[in-house]
Amino acid sequence: MSVNGSIWLIALGDRSRDDDILLYVDTAIARSDSAANSLVSPTSAFGIHVNTPNAHNITKTDVQLDKVLNYAVATLSEGYAGTANNLYVTADIASAMIRNVVNGGMNAHISRTDNPHSVTKAQVLLGNLENYSVATLADLNNPQVGTPKYVTDVVAKQFLDAKVITITSNAMQSVASFNEAVSTQLAAYQATLDTANGLINTITNLISTNQQVIQLAQSGKLTADLNEQSLNAAGANINSVFTEYVSSVINKARAEGYSQGFADGKVSQ
Repeated sequence: MSVNGSIWLIALGDRSRDDDILLYVDTAIARSDSAANSLVSPTSAFGIHVNTPNAHNITKTDVQLDKVLNYAVATLSEGYAGTANNLYVTADIASAMIRNVVNGGMNAHISRTDNPHSVTKAQVLLGNLENYSVATLADLNNPQVGTPKYVTDVVAKQFLDAKVITITSNAMQSVASFNEAVSTQLAAYQATLDTANGLINTITNLISTNQQVIQLAQSGKLTADLNEQSLNAAGANINSVFTEYVSSVINKARAEGYSQGFADGKVSQ
């Protein structure tokens, strides 16, 4: 039976010809290896062809690289040197060079403190701010005309604290002087008040005495009034008695023959 027939038997499930199939395969592989070794042998035409560099004489134009020069790749140090004109730079070398150059330039730029961008105070919204230095406590105590300075809160507090202490000390001295003057005035006032109280007591005593005198005078006047009334009454009584007496005398004289003219104190003729 042929090999193909054996393969069909295997496909149908008949495995009785497996050894024949494997022997055929081994033989075919051995033949193929022998033929291949013969073809690649250095002494064979194929082997000579294979081992001949550029056996087909292909040029860079044939592979569309006629414009590419046969330059080596530059190292990083050669790239930094920048003196060779026959070297290529790969992407990694170029990236490293760019990073280092840019970073170095940026770092140098960043570290500059001489205003490399010529920024003005107006651009930072400080156009109205004057270029004044900061005053010290000595500057506040002795300001110089024509040299204005800004004052921080710390120096202002120190200045004000010193002023407050001075003002407080002066105020305390003034208060002490005022209290002393007030005490002196109070003492003088107390002395005057004591004198006034003495005068008041004297006047009070005089008023009291005067009131007693007035009372005595009023009592004397009342007595005098009573005496006057008594005298008036006595006088009236005397007048009445005298009138009655005169009238009786007259009547008696008339009765004894005296004329009417006797009434005027004369004897009628």
